[in-house]
Amino acid sequence: MIVWIASYPRSGNSFTREVLFHYYGVRSGSVYPEGLGIEPSREGMLLDPSTKLAEYQQLPEWHGIKIHDLPRGDSFPAIYIVRDGRDATVSYTWYILRKLERIEGPISARAFERRMKTLIKEARSPFGTWMQNVRAWSLRPATAVIRFEELVKDPVLCLEAAARTIGLPLTPRKGAKVPTFEFLREDSPTFYRRGVIGSWRDEMPPKMRDLFWKLNESVMKAWGYSKDG
Repeated sequence: MIVWIASYPRSGNSFTREVLFHYYGVRSGSVYPEGLGIEPSREGMLLDPSTKLAEYQQLPEWHGIKIHDLPRGDSFPAIYIVRDGRDATVSYTWYILRKLERIEGPISARAFERRMKTLIKEARSPFGTWMQNVRAWSLRPATAVIRFEELVKDPVLCLEAAARTIGLPLTPRKGAKVPTFEFLREDSPTFYRRGVIGSWRDEMPPKMRDLFWKLNESVMKAWGYSKDG
């Protein structure tokens, strides 16, 4: 059985998968190719990337499949993680510049702002804008939504509530411990960056704050995020 582990990029998708594996023994895969800096590498955690989704759908136990794209129109159950779009955008900007574009030296404020502006306004991406992604997934049937800010505080409470919402079995492994975000960041600092709630306050340029709020105000307020944080 397939269960989408969905989110806009840099919203806690991989952290969710880490908890599902280490605490519950749920393995996961991705719709994206391996080796692109998208996946954290954990022995035993990842599914065989050569196995097709249709094959996993035929298995009795459920498997998580990571996705950032907009919903595909299927009826698979899903767990969706929503994060303050400003924090997600800041993290995503750094991720693109450092991991995908492989810029190792100093990054100018102008280059950082230019890349961020593109992400805020880019509707042609398969991920959509932050607002498009959140709206599409949160309104989708058979989808349990988790707020990132609550997830990092109590992963077990959030994930077990989400599992009940969509009728998934979720049993802790004997003696298992929940990996903390701090541990994961120490273990994989290039993938797990700050993970700080409200990091946009000291990293997001004022013009980008205003632009993001102007374009996303309705959905931000709907999910409990305020303009002043």
